[in-house]
Amino acid sequence: MPSLDWKTPVAGAPCWVSLATHDLRAARTFYGQVMGWEFHDSSLGDDFALARAHGRAVAGIGACPAGGPPPAWIPYFAVPGADVTA
Repeated sequence: MPSLDWKTPVAGAPCWVSLATHDLRAARTFYGQVMGWEFHDSSLGDDFALARAHGRAVAGIGACPAGGPPPAWIPYFAVPGADVTA
């Protein structure tokens, strides 16, 4: 079986996900139990955490303000370059 190189993003493929939620604590608990993720505080403050699996960052979870947009998963897609894509 060929080895997988997870460090090389594939253009057009999802490369990151973030969750915007009204209840950061509940989301950390839920996804920690369901996905086995561990969470680490980030330099972005108390309202954002990095989810890690097997020692690798796999997602971000951040608090969205009350009255703001509804909770949602936000996918990010790899591109060869932002200037080329724009």
